[in-house]
This record gives sequence, structure tokens and C-alpha cells, in this order.
Amino acid sequence: MGLHEQWWTKLRLGMALQDLKRYDEAIRVLEEAVHLRPDKPEGWRQLALSCSLAGNPAKAAANQLTSLDLLEREYKAAQIEPLEYLIGFQLDAGR
Repeated sequence: MGLHEQWWTKLRLGMALQDLKRYDEAIRVLEEAVHLRPDKPEGWRQLALSCSLAGNPAKAAANQLTSLDLLEREYKAAQIEPLEYLIGFQLDAGR
């Protein structure tokens, strides 16, 4: 299994553990996911969510900031302003 597939598997497992309210386990698995692919904002976002649900707002905020920083870099690399991206996404969803 390649690195991306390992990351995807960990991400999905972490999200499933969130759904089961097994937040400490979700955090452990999602930390493994962000270790595999620290460049993927979704891993950091899900880790932030698990930390928040587990009652650790400081860790949640730090992980969310990492996620937002990575998203901003992606937008800039694609030469898309975040607001333009969100508006375009909403317009496409309405079709």
C-alpha cells in the first residue's frame, strides 16, 4: 500500500472512530495520518475536530490553524482566492 493509501485509510478510520465517539483513539489514528501526509489539510482538520470533541480546545485550535494554513497555500498555488473558491463551490453545488 502506498503512502497516500495509508494516509487515506488512517483518515477514514479516524473519522469512523469520531462517529463512534471514541475520540482518544481517533486522535491517535489521525495523528498517525498527519504524520504520513503533513501536507494534507483534511487530516489536520479531522484531528482538530477530534481534539475539540475530546475536550482539548487548545490542541484543536492549533491543528485547525495548521489546516487553514495548508488550505491557504493550496489556494495561492492554484491562484484562487479562498472566497472565490467557496463561492464557486456553492454555485456548482446549486446546479
